[in-house]
Amino acid sequence: MEKDIKIQKKSIPAVIFGLSIWAILFMKEGTFSIQSIIIFLLALVYFYIVSKKNIFKITNDVKIFILFIVIVVLSTAINSFRHIEVLSVDNITGIVYFIAIFFWYFLTTNHVYNNKDIKFIINNYCYVSTICSILVLAQSLSGIHGKIAMVNFVGTVTDENFVSAIISMAPIYLFTNILYSDKKLKMNYIINIFMLIINILGVCVIGSRAGMIGMIISLVAAFIIYFMRGFGLKKLLYLFLIILLVGFIASYAIKIMPQWIYIRYFGTTYMDNSNTTRLKIWENALEGIYDQPIIGFGMGTFPNLSKYTFTAGKSTPAHETFLDIAIYSGLTGLLIFLIFLEKIFRKFILVSNRRLYIPIVFNLIFISLIVGAEKSVFFWNNLIILKILDKYLEQNNSDYKKLMN
Repeated sequence: MEKDIKIQKKSIPAVIFGLSIWAILFMKEGTFSIQSIIIFLLALVYFYIVSKKNIFKITNDVKIFILFIVIVVLSTAINSFRHIEVLSVDNITGIVYFIAIFFWYFLTTNHVYNNKDIKFIINNYCYVSTICSILVLAQSLSGIHGKIAMVNFVGTVTDENFVSAIISMAPIYLFTNILYSDKKLKMNYIINIFMLIINILGVCVIGSRAGMIGMIISLVAAFIIYFMRGFGLKKLLYLFLIILLVGFIASYAIKIMPQWIYIRYFGTTYMDNSNTTRLKIWENALEGIYDQPIIGFGMGTFPNLSKYTFTAGKSTPAHETFLDIAIYSGLTGLLIFLIFLEKIFRKFILVSNRRLYIPIVFNLIFISLIVGAEKSVFFWNNLIILKILDKYLEQNNSDYKKLMN
């Protein structure tokens, strides 16, 4: 068995998927939406065509996703005629977005990944998040005030909410790795602790409260889940060391945290201009959903109607993932989308060897409730990682430690 593991090689789909996260550092688009990784999608399509692999396994989650796409297309067609006065290229572009997302999900999740593949995917995610954190920290230390939008390697200003969302996941992956990994691999252990500290600091100084709150709750949950798997002297020592580490990170974060961020997190109520504006956007979305509850407005129509002009922009009209889905496809589409997510999430709650990844599920849902993430690489890549982890652990039962460095 050990011999088989040693000769395992990283698969091409794993390499393509794992490297896709690096696009955030080189993209020209500022919200890191699915269009940023279209070259990786094309590479994956090319691989399957050339290798002639039979990947047409239509699982239940894929069937539900297809049904959701059908509802979105149907709603867009109906509303394009119903509101022909605001018909634009946005209607077609929105459909193309979701078709691209479907193929990205379908092609990445139909492959069978080994433990080496999964470690490669998660490690690359954490490396990129660490680089993003360093870029954000450098801006903060240089004296930049206000929420920090990361400037990537080609000069693109990347939205702070999506950068914070991307970074906030890395500490959870890293902390899980630290808790369950083989402590004999000391160098990997030290590297993971270093990256954990950098990413936590990055989330703290970027100024997005959703990312920070989601990260903190998820790290606490990961800690609790770890201790629930059996308590002993070793875990008691771990508890002491982690308290010291948290105290060190917190004290240093407060020292380097600009005053305006400290006040934003701890010195004021959360009913400031940012959140009151967000609530008005949500009210605007709810009004639209109330007006057309069955199949919604489709793609592109809602933000162009004068009655609903108070929106967060055409790409995410409600600035909240599930309200956006309801605008695109009505309560019908939202229900289908929630069933699709339930198919992926349920085993992480019901099956014991998946529960260590509950914090990832929580953070993904929590941040998606605050920002419109339905077209983002943040949402779909992490959802795909969860699906890959589920399939691996289903086939390998209690083999989760082989996923750790």
